[in-house]
Amino acid sequence: MPRDPAARLALARTDAASGFDQRAWRGFRSALAAEPEGPLRLAVLVELADAAAQRGDALAASFFAEQARYLGPDHPAVDLVTARIAQRFAPGSPAVAAAWQRVLDRDGANVEALVARGVAHLAAGQAVDALALLQTASGLDPRNPEILYQRARALAAAARYQEAHGLLIECARLTARPGGDMGLFDRAVRLAQSMQARLVEGGNGGS
Repeated sequence: MPRDPAARLALARTDAASGFDQRAWRGFRSALAAEPEGPLRLAVLVELADAAAQRGDALAASFFAEQARYLGPDHPAVDLVTARIAQRFAPGSPAVAAAWQRVLDRDGANVEALVARGVAHLAAGQAVDALALLQTASGLDPRNPEILYQRARALAAAARYQEAHGLLIECARLTARPGGDMGLFDRAVRLAQSMQARLVEGGNGGS
């Protein structure tokens, strides 16, 4: 294990990106133990807050996020991890909407925030608002299958079945590749079949 906290942080990030979550968690803790300072310490705390949330540890996630907020009260990375924690542990609450909106107020092109707000609008039955946000996200990341799926859901909610069907077919195509999300593939196929049935029954294809 390198002694330099920056090197420890980089190594832990590599482990996290490779799916070695437990090793990444130990690496982030090790980076903090190496007593980083300034922006580096804030970066380590953000990573720890994010990793703790993914582990389902609400107490640790909040603890590290609060420490990060103390060091960087207006830092975009702190806003983002705060929104992720709220989404993980208090889905559907006003705090979640406020947290993601804070991210968007700073960066209107943040795809993760656009999708989160779009899905929330969809859950609230606000298909038009959801679609606007998800279309923006799709424009920024056009080959992201999760965005295609959520956008298709919004189109379906707006009774635009033909457009929804096309996006679902593309989503299924992308996820069917090696390493793709087969759970998402299954959901896309099932919803595409539902859209096809709607079209056969004479549903509005959306124009």
